[in-house]
Amino acid sequence: MRIVNPEDAEDVVQEAFVTMAEKFPCVRLQKGLLVWGMGILRRKVGNYYRRANRTDGLDQKIIDAFVLRVVQSQPSPESHVHRSELQTLVQALVRELPPRERIVMDLVLAGLATHEIVDLHYPEPYQNITNRIHRARRRLLRRLAKYGYRVRTRRQKSGRKPPALPHFKN
Repeated sequence: MRIVNPEDAEDVVQEAFVTMAEKFPCVRLQKGLLVWGMGILRRKVGNYYRRANRTDGLDQKIIDAFVLRVVQSQPSPESHVHRSELQTLVQALVRELPPRERIVMDLVLAGLATHEIVDLHYPEPYQNITNRIHRARRRLLRRLAKYGYRVRTRRQKSGRKPPALPHFKN
């Protein structure tokens, strides 16, 4: 390991000597003073690089770009308002679902996986619960669409076209 800044290198060596002076009376050396001292110095250099304020070798433009990206990734106040409005709308729409669908949808929104929801409804068959979850999600998405919220389906995300529907003449 190499320390570019000479002042920092001197500080690290001094810290190593101080540590050696403090620990020497307590330590029984098996391999010799030089090996023991180099081990202490190696750990001090490692500590030097682990410190958060070390930016030597990094271009300031890279640091500025990183800080800008972090700041821009923070949610804006508008997005917080938008999210809370959406949560309120979803909660209201879930309350309007039929009771059996509402129960499973509450569990889905609470973060439970499908198999956990099925386990909670044990005597009922797996397929019944998964169908109920699917119907509740589909119903919720349709109601959200009336308020202008659109969710892209997997098919839309993958770019596949929906299957062609047969055209009937009247």
